[in-house]
Amino acid sequence: MPRLQLCDVKWHIASDDFALPGICAMATDVFWIVLLAVVLANRDSLECDDGDLLDIYLVGLIAVVGCSFLVEVKVVHESLKGTVMDPSPRHAVGTWVLVQCLLVIVEFGWLVVGSILGFAGASNNGCQPASDNTGGAGSAGTEDEEAQAYFDLLRVIIITSWAVFLVRSLRFLCAFDFLGSCYESKREEPGAIDGAKCALRLKWLCFCCIKDADNVPDVYASVGKVFDTVFGGEHLVTSDYVAGLVLVHRWQRQTRKAFAISTGLDPGFRYRRPGQTQPLSGPEAAKTLRDVRHYCKFALAAYGWMLHAYDHIATSACRLCAQCGPSCCCNSNPHIKDNCCHLYQATIQSTAGVEPQDLLYLDVDNSLMVVPFFVAYDHPTKSVVISVRGTLSLPDIVTDGLVPTHEFDLPGFGEVQTHGGMLQSCRGILAKIHAANALAKAFDKHPDYRLVVVGHSLGAGVATLVACLLRQTYPELRCIAYSPPGCMLEAKPAAYAEAFITSVVVGHDFISRLSFNSLLRLRRDMIWALNNTRQPKCAIVSRCNCRNERTDWWADAGPRPPVEADRDPDRMMPVYPAGRIIHFIKQESRGCWGKKRSYVPMWASREAFDEISISGRMAWDHFPDFVRDVLEDVSDEDIAAVQQGGRGEQRSQRVLHLIPDDDDCIAPTWV
Repeated sequence: MPRLQLCDVKWHIASDDFALPGICAMATDVFWIVLLAVVLANRDSLECDDGDLLDIYLVGLIAVVGCSFLVEVKVVHESLKGTVMDPSPRHAVGTWVLVQCLLVIVEFGWLVVGSILGFAGASNNGCQPASDNTGGAGSAGTEDEEAQAYFDLLRVIIITSWAVFLVRSLRFLCAFDFLGSCYESKREEPGAIDGAKCALRLKWLCFCCIKDADNVPDVYASVGKVFDTVFGGEHLVTSDYVAGLVLVHRWQRQTRKAFAISTGLDPGFRYRRPGQTQPLSGPEAAKTLRDVRHYCKFALAAYGWMLHAYDHIATSACRLCAQCGPSCCCNSNPHIKDNCCHLYQATIQSTAGVEPQDLLYLDVDNSLMVVPFFVAYDHPTKSVVISVRGTLSLPDIVTDGLVPTHEFDLPGFGEVQTHGGMLQSCRGILAKIHAANALAKAFDKHPDYRLVVVGHSLGAGVATLVACLLRQTYPELRCIAYSPPGCMLEAKPAAYAEAFITSVVVGHDFISRLSFNSLLRLRRDMIWALNNTRQPKCAIVSRCNCRNERTDWWADAGPRPPVEADRDPDRMMPVYPAGRIIHFIKQESRGCWGKKRSYVPMWASREAFDEISISGRMAWDHFPDFVRDVLEDVSDEDIAAVQQGGRGEQRSQRVLHLIPDDDDCIAPTWV
């Protein structure tokens, strides 16, 4: 912070990003200097026709590498000065980086000379041991072998030097912003051009991977605007955000620990805000928990053979081949649109236990705002299940990024706003189902069955909207959204959906806390932390896994500014996961050797997910296989305890509530 600017172009890195790469480069340079010195010392035992040229080349290469080492030392020394947001002590870094670029050019020329000498000019024919020039014929073979081995070693050094040179050059090419000069010169206002740059980079990345993306108006511009609004304006680079996340995580942990010490709280106890969680209790909660555990396999089956192969690395092929019998290859249902090997159908049969004749509809087409899904019977629960796949491809990621809201009519409530990309995906699924008349045929055969819609991640968001639009036609409909996005509905429509939607969140899952507002709040916290830390970026990143709390990380920090102070004028209303939320809270962790974490299901309010909690498990808790593992740990005894109202008393602990006051500080309260 700010980005390094050389030759009137801003780079992708800052002046304090050279420390860790520089240390690695210094270690490489020392290794090469020692190796070249050994080779040059052994060179004295041979007399060659081109000996002087080889000596000059080896000495010159040692000199070039030595100069590179000295410059790297200076760059690392300068890069470690100052703090992340105070680059003034590092003003000399740019000059030394230019010196590095000049040395790269010199090294390139010297490697060209070495390649000519090693492969085109010099040979071992004119070399013999200097200590025995008059040896007999019996030693001629040994002399030739020694000379040949020497030149083979020299050629290996030249080839390896080219490889090191290419890696070093690639480091500069990756750091250079090829769009910086043309866009920076046209900047009219902060953030106006960065969105176009994001859109152009996204288009270059996705043009060969996303079908029909150019036919969707402003798709790249919409995603680029979101990235610019959240990540633009402060001229931060990627490593600044990494350091900011580390600092926010450490600040959150230190704040909780300080209040725990001041109140005598045991460090093993959990923290949560008052009124935001309550134990599951009663027959209705037990039935919901049983359904959540049961229908999870349908949500995972929608991911197809790739998740199955990841989940069963050694036995996946055998399991799927056992399912791919004549029933798959000879299926005459025109609505089963699988690949040529019928792997998706085999995965659904293996994972969800669906018989071939019970699979009513399958569509694996995947492109921008088009997600795979299937419709199947679940006879044990007398239900027709619609399962929507989550994020698994680049088009899905772009669909996730289409945050600008669209309106739709929620039956029984009115016009509401939701995620634009997921709404278009939902409408595509409903159009296909209606065209195939899949639900009507399913309920004609089993009119006493109910409709259940499930999905995970992106699929959970799309399933939520499918349930909202089908609710009027199927009043008994139920939706279970596993790890849903946190940007689904505003507070009132989300509360209205509690009658038919249940969202499931595990641990610190950040996707369920991810919304436009939570990103702006996280951005505010990162900038606040970066402005108030005393440590250089290298020290912050290198200690990201260190649990030893330091007291010298922070300066005298003022209060964090409100989110409304951010520069985005079109900030959306707060949005949350829809329906009632079951939050599986980590209750205890017993170590690493054969022991695992224990999670307790609790009812949670939507406000509990309005802020991203930085944790080492914030991504892992979102993975579908981990969600399945947590749900499989819910035993029949646990469900029986919930039904009898005893689960909360059996598994709860004394809790310290952290209550934010008007100044965004936190006050501890025992409950």
